[in-house]
Amino acid sequence: MRRTRIGWVLLLLAINIAVFAWNQQHGRVFTLTTRVSQTIMITKNGFSPKHLICKQGDTVSLVIRNADNQVHNFTLPDYHIFSRDLKKDELSTIEFQAVKKGIFTFISDTPGHPEVGFSGTLEVK
Repeated sequence: MRRTRIGWVLLLLAINIAVFAWNQQHGRVFTLTTRVSQTIMITKNGFSPKHLICKQGDTVSLVIRNADNQVHNFTLPDYHIFSRDLKKDELSTIEFQAVKKGIFTFISDTPGHPEVGFSGTLEVK
């Protein structure tokens, strides 16, 4: 009777290992992601901070705050992320998953703003 139980436990363990290996091979294993939260200020001098770093797979939450008198927005074109236009002291929260590795430029795409320093980078490692 004891050998039968051990046999069943070993069989179930082998099945679980086989299913896990198959799922991993076919991209069906879920990994826990980290939530990265950052506030980005837009001032008369541009974005602060200008460089953000996260890991691939992280859930990124950005709070964009316009502290400048001019209207600005936040655009991360490679991730198809575009905030609404923000007046002074307005906020916008953006949340996305960092699925692509690389260094990506974000800007305020109000005409003339990227050229005078309203840009920064997101590095996904």
